[in-house]
Amino acid sequence: MRRLLHVVVTVAALAPLPAQPVEPLGAALTFPQLVAGNPAYRMAWDRLLAEIPATDQKATFMRSLAGPATPMHAVGGDGRLLMVGTLCEPRNCDANDVVVVMIPPTNRMYAVHRRRVDVPLHLRFLGHPDPAMRAILIGQAKLADRPQAAR
Repeated sequence: MRRLLHVVVTVAALAPLPAQPVEPLGAALTFPQLVAGNPAYRMAWDRLLAEIPATDQKATFMRSLAGPATPMHAVGGDGRLLMVGTLCEPRNCDANDVVVVMIPPTNRMYAVHRRRVDVPLHLRFLGHPDPAMRAILIGQAKLADRPQAAR
C-alpha cells in the first residue's frame, strides 16, 4: 500500500501543469504594482517597451503603467508556471489593452498588445515569443475578453 501511494504521488508530481488558472502565488498584485515593486521586472518590462516605436501614442498607457489592471494570477502552460495579468488604456479598455505573461524564476516577460481598430483586431507580440508562447498569449487574451470588474 505504501509503495502504491508513493507511485501515485510521484506520477501526480510529474504530471504537466494545466493550461487553466491555478491558485495565485502570494498577494494578488496588479501588473503595474508588481513592476513598480521589483527592479528586475521593471527592466524586463522596459525591454519589451523598447520594441514599440516612441511615436506610438496608443502605447502611452503601457509606458506609464496607467490604467485599469487585473490582479496577476498563476497559470500552468508550456510545462512552466507563469504569471498573467492585463493592463488597458483608461476609458478605452475594449479597444486597447495588453496581456502580459511572466516567467517568475527567470524574470522573462512576453506580451500581446491588442488594438481594435475600425475592423480587425491588431495583435503586436512583444518579447519575441516562440510559437508555444504565442499560443499561450492568445489563449490568455481570449480569457481576458470575459467580463471583469477591473475593466
